[in-house]
Amino acid sequence: MRSAVGLLGALGVLLPTVRCLSCVACIEVGSQTCDGGSVLCPPEKVCGTSLIEMTRKDGLRFYDVRRNCCNPDKCNKKAHLSYTNYRSRQQITCCTTDNCTPPEPTWLEVEDESETNGLSCPTCVYPSFDCLAQRDVECVGEENKCYHQTQTYQGSGGTRINTFRGCGTESLCRFGEWAENYGGFTLETTINCTDANTGNANMSP
Repeated sequence: MRSAVGLLGALGVLLPTVRCLSCVACIEVGSQTCDGGSVLCPPEKVCGTSLIEMTRKDGLRFYDVRRNCCNPDKCNKKAHLSYTNYRSRQQITCCTTDNCTPPEPTWLEVEDESETNGLSCPTCVYPSFDCLAQRDVECVGEENKCYHQTQTYQGSGGTRINTFRGCGTESLCRFGEWAENYGGFTLETTINCTDANTGNANMSP
């Protein structure tokens, strides 16, 4: 019995310790920066910043920013999407020390990002699990997918759900499903895609 206990103790010394990062968690609408409290991340996650830039058809531009724990495979990813009267692009940057600030996301100004590419998708926005598209939106740049995105906010004020449909890049579709904890509430996101021009406004999420 003693030898077994001794062996387990020795293995405990040899096994690597999995270190969990602490990261700032915050959401700010209408800003490119945010600050908040610190959360302890699950093993192997890093600190990430997701910046979303939205441009309305009349040229009005605004931003949403989120900071939280992030899967490393999402770092340095960029995505573009179009829905109703908006064009939007998203970038995620990361860093790997406690409560670090990831590099500020930047975009190269590429002319064909705003040029239509001959594809289109059903589009709509609605505060529920789904929405019925009454019209299409023209895809631009590298957008070649029709996406269906549902965001669910759960917190002390209850549950709020928003659904979006439109054109997106393949990188947007690869984000898939994820959930983020911001201390006082959680944000869950689900994205499903079909090929552009074959998307059905009534497709199931």
